Amino acid sequence: MVTKPVKPAITGSESGASLDRHWTQSIVGRADCANCGGERLGDFCAHCGQQFFETRLHFWELVQNLLSRVTDIERGLLFTVINMFTRPGGVCRDYVSGKQKPYINPLTYFFLGAALQVFAFWWVADELRSRMVAELNKHQLIRNEEANAKLEELLGQPMAEALMDSYVSAILQGYTYVGLFSFVVPFAVWLWLFHSSTGEKFQVGETAVFGLYSFGQILVLTAVFGLVTFHLGNNIHLLMATSVYALFPQFAHTGFFDASWTSRLLTLLATLLAWCTFVLGIMIMFALSFFLRVLWAAQMG
Repeated sequence: MVTKPVKPAITGSESGASLDRHWTQSIVGRADCANCGGERLGDFCAHCGQQFFETRLHFWELVQNLLSRVTDIERGLLFTVINMFTRPGGVCRDYVSGKQKPYINPLTYFFLGAALQVFAFWWVADELRSRMVAELNKHQLIRNEEANAKLEELLGQPMAEALMDSYVSAILQGYTYVGLFSFVVPFAVWLWLFHSSTGEKFQVGETAVFGLYSFGQILVLTAVFGLVTFHLGNNIHLLMATSVYALFPQFAHTGFFDASWTSRLLTLLATLLAWCTFVLGIMIMFALSFFLRVLWAAQMG
């Protein structure tokens, strides 16, 4: 008869040694700051302002914190949006001066504007595509009909549709990283050069804050108004977009730059130059997108 070996009993001391104290048990009640190690001052860190946890973080509390941060009229997203509509120059000045806690980061605001612009673009994408393809079909894009036919055969679609696909790709990139490097960065540099020449001693980082917040708000405004003006015709839509790009930096100018007309003209000139590089960047991305599309089709064929 074979008997099973009997496992030795685990004593209390051995059980305690085998179960290490989990790191989550030290979240509540700690004396030092989890963020910087600083001393506690009430419910907050005396050095970095990080709040101490009195209870463990539950899911509903996480949702409440998110909603509170988004809708708080004294700080965060809603506060920033309201102030960007009412006193954008003051927002930029506050942030540069060190009053940053009530506002979301200017780079975050730019990407939020870009996301809203992309959403608005996709909302009208089908109608825009049909409208542009019909317009392109009215023109002879390539005069050599044989070359045009070969290129369409290579791409597997009509030339107008291929060009429209490349245009959509360029526009979407223009609202994101292309806009960041072809509008915001040149805008910040031109503002710094022009206004520094008149005695306003800005740093490039400070004018970059103005550029990020301004371009982010331009994207917000053109996205919202564009959903309406798009259906009113191309001319009205173009007039709306051009007006927002030209006028909003002038509105934001107040409270951040000098109030003189010379200073305003310099901001307008910086806006115009940044807009030119922005359009150029989109054109380059359009040409590059179409070239890569043809190259890819040639390799696959």
